[in-house]
Amino acid sequence: MMRPRERLLSDGAQALSDAELLAIFLRSGSKTRNAIELSQDLLQSCGGMRALLFSNLEEFSKINGLGLAKWAQFQAAHEIVKRALKEQLAACVVLSSPGLTREFLQTAIGHLPHEVFSCLFLNMQGALIEFKILFRGSASQTTVHPREIIKEALTLNANSVIFAHNHPNGIAYPSESDLSLTHTMQNILNTLEIHLLDHCIVTHNGFFSFADAGIL
Repeated sequence: MMRPRERLLSDGAQALSDAELLAIFLRSGSKTRNAIELSQDLLQSCGGMRALLFSNLEEFSKINGLGLAKWAQFQAAHEIVKRALKEQLAACVVLSSPGLTREFLQTAIGHLPHEVFSCLFLNMQGALIEFKILFRGSASQTTVHPREIIKEALTLNANSVIFAHNHPNGIAYPSESDLSLTHTMQNILNTLEIHLLDHCIVTHNGFFSFADAGIL
């Protein structure tokens, strides 16, 4: 039977199972489990590949044989994925790439245990100038200061913006305060000739677009 690395070289990475890919990343197993068995334990414990990438150190370390060093490697891998998606987003018209935008936002903020409010600032052509997390809150809410959003938009000379915030409770649906903030900010930005294109609510496996829902 071919080892995972040999299979990758022979058939390509896409031919490998999640456990085999992880085994290559882990490189070795523990005293009682080989690398593939350890990978299977890790996937089962965390609840899949995405959950594994977003796991905290405490969750990760529950598997015997894994600890800080491997967790740090996974955090680096996650950041590499996030930066690669951001580069892709910067090279295209954001509104014409809804799938990529969703994937980036879920990777960037969808897994966080606390609420954050972020903005994608776009130029006149609709390409990404910068993505910034502007406000951080608790597990259930965050306070947004319109002045700071306006300041960033003007500093970056943005022609349009997309708001995005996460719901750690997993419910990808706007609250009354989300609706109120969106309409207030839309009015303020309109006076500055800056267009609010969308407001996205993100969870680890859910996504809601104000624009798609006809709210904007």
